[in-house]
Amino acid sequence: MLVLLKGCLITAIFSAYLKNSISEVDMSGQYFIAGDWGTSNLRLYLLDESGSVVDERSGKGIGQLQPGKVESELFSLIEPWAEMHDGVEIVLCGMVGSTLGLKEASYVECPADKSDISRQALRFQLRGHGITIVPGITSTSPYGYPDVMRGEETQILGAIVTDDTFAQGTFLFCLPGTHVKWVLYVNGKITSILSAISGELFSVLSTHSVLFADATEYKDISASGFMRGVEQTLQSGACNLIHTLFSVRSSQLRGDITPEEAKSYMSGLIISADVVGAAESFRSKSGEVPPIVLIGDDRLSSLYGQIFDKLGLQFSALNGNAMSISGLYQLLQLSH
Repeated sequence: MLVLLKGCLITAIFSAYLKNSISEVDMSGQYFIAGDWGTSNLRLYLLDESGSVVDERSGKGIGQLQPGKVESELFSLIEPWAEMHDGVEIVLCGMVGSTLGLKEASYVECPADKSDISRQALRFQLRGHGITIVPGITSTSPYGYPDVMRGEETQILGAIVTDDTFAQGTFLFCLPGTHVKWVLYVNGKITSILSAISGELFSVLSTHSVLFADATEYKDISASGFMRGVEQTLQSGACNLIHTLFSVRSSQLRGDITPEEAKSYMSGLIISADVVGAAESFRSKSGEVPPIVLIGDDRLSSLYGQIFDKLGLQFSALNGNAMSISGLYQLLQLSH
C-alpha cells in the first residue's frame, strides 16, 4: 500500500519527536537556514526553533552556475533572512559539498550512522555565518565497484529520526531522481549504495536519440504507455534493457504505440529495469527483498510504487522535501 506523507504532516511529526526526545537542547528563539542544493535545483528553508518552515526560496542548481558564483548565489537568496536574523546558522546538503560547490566536504565511508555523518560534516565561518555542509557517503556497491551519494543521506537521516521503526532491522531505501539511489540500511547504519542513471538516461534519450522524432516535453504520463513498458521489461528481462529500448522507435513506426505514449512507454521500460535489477541486487540469501522505503516527490514515487505493487514488494513512501528538512534539522541538533 502506497502511503504518501505530505510535508506538513512530516514537519508536525518531526517537531513532536524533537520536543519529546531532545528537549535538553535549548534552541528557543533561534532561527536556522536549511538548504538542499543539488545539481539542478536549490531549495532553501528558514526554520524556527521547532524545525517548522517559516519561509522558503529556490535558486539555481550547482550545475547551472558559473565557477566561483556559488557563494554569491547563496547570499543573494538569503539576504532578507540574514537582515532579520543576524548571523543565522546555515546547514546545507547535496552537491554544494562537491568540488563544484561552495567547499568540498569529504565522503564518509560505509558503514555509517548519523553520528558518523555529523562528526565528519564540514563546519566553517563565512560572512559572519556558521555554515555546516553535510558530507557525502561512499561504499562498495553490491557488484564490487565504488559508489557515492550526496544529499540522499540527509533524506534518509530525516526518515530515521521521524519513525523509530527504522532503529533496528534491515531496510532498502529507494530515492528516485536524475541518479536513483538504492541504499541498504541495517540496524541504524548505511551499509551499501547502488546508483542508477535512470533519470539521466531518460532525459538524454528523450532529446538526443533517434527514438523520438522531436524533443517534445514530457508532461502528462500515459498510464497505459507506462504499464506497457513495465510489462515489456518483465517479459524480456531487465538485463535486456539495451535491446528493448529500441522498441520505443520500432513500436512507433509500426503503429503499436502513439508518439504521445512513447515517452511514458520508455519511462516504464527504464524504471522497471531499475527496480528489478536493484531488487535482485539486495535480495537476501533466503530470497527476500527488504522492506522498501521510498523517498521522493509524489510523481516519481507514484511510478515506482506501481511497479513495487506489481512485483509484490513491501514498501512505504515519504515526501522527499520533508525528509530533507527533517534531516538537516537533526544535524543542527547534533552539532549543538
